[in-house]
Amino acid sequence: MKVLRTHMLEKTASTVLIVCLLILHVSWGRTGQQERDETSYPELEFVLEQVRKNLNSDRMLLSNYTYNEVETVRFLDKDSTVKRIKEKRYEVFPSFDEELLYRKLVEENGELVSKKDLEKQDRKYRKRVEKWEKKARKKGISDEEARRLREEEEGEKEQRAVDDVFRLYEFELLGRGSVGEYSTYLIGFSPRPDYKPRVKEVKLLKKISGKAWVSDEDFQLVRIEADLIENASFGLGILAKLHKGATMSFQRRKVNGEVWLPAVAHFSGKGRFLLFKGFRVELTSEYSDYKRFSVSSSITFSEPPQEELK
Repeated sequence: MKVLRTHMLEKTASTVLIVCLLILHVSWGRTGQQERDETSYPELEFVLEQVRKNLNSDRMLLSNYTYNEVETVRFLDKDSTVKRIKEKRYEVFPSFDEELLYRKLVEENGELVSKKDLEKQDRKYRKRVEKWEKKARKKGISDEEARRLREEEEGEKEQRAVDDVFRLYEFELLGRGSVGEYSTYLIGFSPRPDYKPRVKEVKLLKKISGKAWVSDEDFQLVRIEADLIENASFGLGILAKLHKGATMSFQRRKVNGEVWLPAVAHFSGKGRFLLFKGFRVELTSEYSDYKRFSVSSSITFSEPPQEELK
């Protein structure tokens, strides 16, 4: 039971991060760059227009790269003292399709995963790929065509979510700021009280407000800080419930001088598990070692991806 509870706590916190990474984390593309003026601000409508023109979530961008992800979960007591820490490092092979996404556990709590366990993970993944390819053949289409159709389906689904987010939130240009070396515009966002999200993945965002730091050079998202402004339930409140006041932050970096990708995501909150068990957790995911990735019909592990991005 303890193992199950730990797994579900991690999954609950991860769900919050994933939802926000899919919807809030956006890439603002090569469009409409203005000459930067440190003493003036663009119209908010102009900034939002650039967002809408070239909007892709991090998940869409990450489908083009392999990368390492270090996930650290800190379990806290009622005084916010760390009781226990779990850390896992994954090598991630991307895909638009969840069935083909491969998060390969390579290290846990400082110990490298054994060769036997690595091979076991590979075998399980290859079975998933074979099952996926079999379904594609039953439909009378090639693997490449199945991936293309899946990509289109996910793109359309994501665009519906993006449209829903823009209907949900009110935005306010708060001024200027900086994140590390990046000069930014600071934008606040808060949910419209009378709007009901139409897309399932956006419903949680109804309970989230925060601030976004946007590069004033190329209108790329640099950082988001968000707060849970109402209690949030999972599984009708039976599985888990997050309490108001949970915080989330997400930061990106410019990789190889050409594309903005996730650097770190953090969640901190408390709640209740399975109706009665209280919890306090902090979850941090760090992303690194990006490499370009391409796949034609299947993923192989005998050769590494060609080009590493620093």
